[in-house]
Formats: sequence, structure tokens, C-alpha cells
Amino acid sequence: KIVVPTPGRQARVVALEEALLKELDTIVGDGYEFGRRFITMEDLIFIRDLSDKDLREELKSRGLKAPRRKEEKKVALEEVYEQEAKDRGLAAFRSELLDELQRRGIV
Repeated sequence: KIVVPTPGRQARVVALEEALLKELDTIVGDGYEFGRRFITMEDLIFIRDLSDKDLREELKSRGLKAPRRKEEKKVALEEVYEQEAKDRGLAAFRSELLDELQRRGIV
């Protein structure tokens, strides 16, 4: 239950946003977006054991130019995965927020 001490629609919206952000904040960056709660993006790349060619293709498929060294490719791909996970988390948050606001008849 979300307690809103100040009456009004704006206060309810802010309280809901804060509650959802607080809930989301604890799982961002843990790899949770992939369903792997305790695996980092670095771990994910390590587990997949991608070859130099695979790393290059992964980066190229995302419109990026691959660095020369394999370790640099891994770092670049890790950054891409982190950003994609962050974007998915934010999109999921926005979707949930909108659904909750609609359910409550606020929007």
C-alpha cells in the first residue's frame, strides 16, 4: 500500500513514481533484466565465451565499429549490454507506471 500524505492527483502520481523507482532501483545493473539476477554483463559475455569474430559481429549488428583488440571488444559489448538492459528496465518501468495510473483512473 502506498500512503500519500498530501491529497490530490499530483501527489498520488509522485508517490507512485517514487515507489516504483525505489522498487526498480534495487535490481538495475544486476543482470536482472535478462532473468539472471546475480550475473553481471561482464559475466554474461564470459559465459557465452564469444570468439573475436562473434564479438565483432555482435558490435556490428548494433551499428558499432569494433575495436582491434578482443578485450576492448568485450568492454564495448559490455557497455552496449548495460545500456540495452537499462533501456529495457526504463521501458518496463514506464509501461508499469502507465498501466498503474490507468488502473487507478489517474490518466
